Amino acid sequence: MKFINTLQKILKDKRIAEYISSFDNSDIYFASSIIGEAINYCIIHQSDKNIKTEDVLAYIKVVNGMKLQASKIKDKAQRDKFFQTESAKIIAATIAKSLNIDLKKASNSEILKIKQYFLKNYIENGFVFHSFPTARRESVKQHGFTIIQKLWDNDRLQAVIKILEKHGAIAAMGGASYYNPNGMYVEHSAEMVLFHCLSAPEWFKFFTSSEHNGTSFDVATSPFYVKNYDACRQNVDDLITNLNLNEEESAEVSSFFESCWDVLKDKTQTAALIRRKTVGKTNPISDNTDLLTTITEALSDTHTQFSEHVGNVVDPQQITASDVELIDIPPAETFLKCDKFHRETKQELFNPRKTFKILSRGLCTETINLTLEQYSACVDAMEETFKDDNERLGELDKCKTDLYTKIEQSPLPKHLKEERVGLLDDYENSKQNKHEQNEQQENGLSYKNDT
Repeated sequence: MKFINTLQKILKDKRIAEYISSFDNSDIYFASSIIGEAINYCIIHQSDKNIKTEDVLAYIKVVNGMKLQASKIKDKAQRDKFFQTESAKIIAATIAKSLNIDLKKASNSEILKIKQYFLKNYIENGFVFHSFPTARRESVKQHGFTIIQKLWDNDRLQAVIKILEKHGAIAAMGGASYYNPNGMYVEHSAEMVLFHCLSAPEWFKFFTSSEHNGTSFDVATSPFYVKNYDACRQNVDDLITNLNLNEEESAEVSSFFESCWDVLKDKTQTAALIRRKTVGKTNPISDNTDLLTTITEALSDTHTQFSEHVGNVVDPQQITASDVELIDIPPAETFLKCDKFHRETKQELFNPRKTFKILSRGLCTETINLTLEQYSACVDAMEETFKDDNERLGELDKCKTDLYTKIEQSPLPKHLKEERVGLLDDYENSKQNKHEQNEQQENGLSYKNDT
């Protein structure tokens, strides 16, 4: 497919990397948005047999300038509307140029040509995206996603997660415990392709980061983006130290990291472009819809906001090799630089506000069943970490109180609200019982000493 060859050539053009690097930015989200716009342009213009890198760069620069303007609008609704409208205008202008149409003087028939050009390329012959470890490239090339090549021992992964959770690290591997094992997530927006490529698999990106209670877009805290072994290894060692794992646990966590690194270290990442028609993403837009609204509706997606990978999850068995086009993403180190990697402290690992944000998500989401054991280990670890810091203990108490309110205000069914509030109560009651038992033991010891 000539279009894919052209896209691949443009992504490897050093001018794209130079443009990203010119911003002196180590933010992976920024780089991903630039790569995404390049992919979008090529898909929208795939019927054009003469796509040039300079045209793609010109488009990227205009879009990037528009995004900068949008970022200055404080009201989110107005900002989103401005972004959507201006994006549609920019795309319409590039299509008009390709068709040699003066957009300002375009007749109704010419506007229709622009609209049909867009819908044919972006919707009818368009794509959704899925990123995966490069080690699976040949398997996907031969079988699509009808066969998922096994790269790591999932039972061992879950066992390592249990070790980390036992010591209070509730999301050291992200949400790997809760992902739908029978589905495959596809991304509607090309802007997230690079991000997901460099994060694949996402749980390993979290595991090797120096920010285990949040999603980092920065290379300094997520060295897996640039496949820096030394920094990734150091972050795992720091995690082991901060959790005070015993010798056996430390050896297992360390060994698991090494076994995974061997298959995940490839610096060239691969993304799959999956035909929209394969996954039912070719919903028709009314013929009566005007040009800008047509583009705006096509660029948006009803499943953009998804909950725990529910929404854009598809059955991988339906995606054969003929439904997939593969592209290789250049190594991130060609456009992202980091002079010094961040190291996580124990206090950062158990930051009350960030940690309770994760706990809140777990207790306020219907598809996640956080257990009393997980919650207790996490809160106990925070209390132990900050036992001599009254300010942080006060913050921790407030977070616990606020969690009750968040559960009550969540969209959970009544019986689940009661169940999860009960979990918090059980923890507090257990803590109070332990406190009373300790007091009794201390009083008994004091009495023996007095007598």
